Amino acid sequence: MGDWSAIGEQALVYDLGPVTIGERVTVSHRAHLCAGTHDYRDPAMPLLKPPITIRDQAWICADAFVGPG
Repeated sequence: MGDWSAIGEQALVYDLGPVTIGERVTVSHRAHLCAGTHDYRDPAMPLLKPPITIRDQAWICADAFVGPG
């Protein structure tokens, strides 16, 4: 997490895979960052953990969902 960045109340950072947050980023309250999913094409539904990268000066608004990759 970069300098001058903030994560709001009740935000969820589900970091099964790497989550990188740049500088001067705001992740607003109740936002959900989910760095995990399943391969729906495989009957075994294996867990996948692609990264999430939020670049400098981004704003993730309240109640937003950000998925992996």
